[in-house]
Amino acid sequence: MMSNHNMNAPKRFLRLPAVIDLVGIKRTVIYDGIKKGTFPAPVQISVRAVAWDEEELVIWQRNLSRGVKKQAV
Repeated sequence: MMSNHNMNAPKRFLRLPAVIDLVGIKRTVIYDGIKKGTFPAPVQISVRAVAWDEEELVIWQRNLSRGVKKQAV
């Protein structure tokens, strides 16, 4: 169950270098996973920048560690 603190916390968005550090895979593998639908897609945060929702990445990691095939890269 989520605490009230987590529900009220603002979403945190990560740029590509932080995503690479968090998940431990390279840029090419990330973008291949996005094309295949097996890695969370980024969101547009400005005209020329995208970022990933940190919560979606954490969920992806949890599913990967549980062996959920759809979320595997």
